[in-house]
Amino acid sequence: MAERATRRRGIALALGAVLALAGCGGTTAATTSPVSQTATPAPPSTSTIFDTPTPEPTAGLPCQGGEWGNIITSLRGIPLPPLTVAGTAEDFPSGGWHGFYLSLCSGATIDGIDAFTSAHMSANGWVYGAPPTDCTCNGLNVWAKLGDTRLIQFEPNPHQLNGHVVWGIFIYTHP
Repeated sequence: MAERATRRRGIALALGAVLALAGCGGTTAATTSPVSQTATPAPPSTSTIFDTPTPEPTAGLPCQGGEWGNIITSLRGIPLPPLTVAGTAEDFPSGGWHGFYLSLCSGATIDGIDAFTSAHMSANGWVYGAPPTDCTCNGLNVWAKLGDTRLIQFEPNPHQLNGHVVWGIFIYTHP
């Protein structure tokens, strides 16, 4: 008899646990009914830690945190590939020119970035070739445009890392 009572108590406890868990996220049939308005006034507004706005989602953005900042679509009128994030900037002399470098990170491939920059620079009238003799320009070719005093150069040694590319842009101007 005691064994039967113990078994019933165990079944009752198990059934109670199942019913309790069902209220904690279990699936139930949903019913809908029209919403009715009530005359109950809203509680007075109070500030809590939960009032802090949620930051914009950053899932899928390349290179987050550290030196990496916001998404940019162009730099000083030079179009950049989609999902490009700005990094650190540096000013430096380059012969008779002033150099500006901005590190970039894009959710792309090196070939994709090369294709994007080449297509957009050419479409906007820029020509790729040797720099003027008074610009050291890293000893590499630059993009130049008739009527524009800037010289543009893209990172000569980008590197692919975890589905994104770390690279940069050089902009040379006369001081």
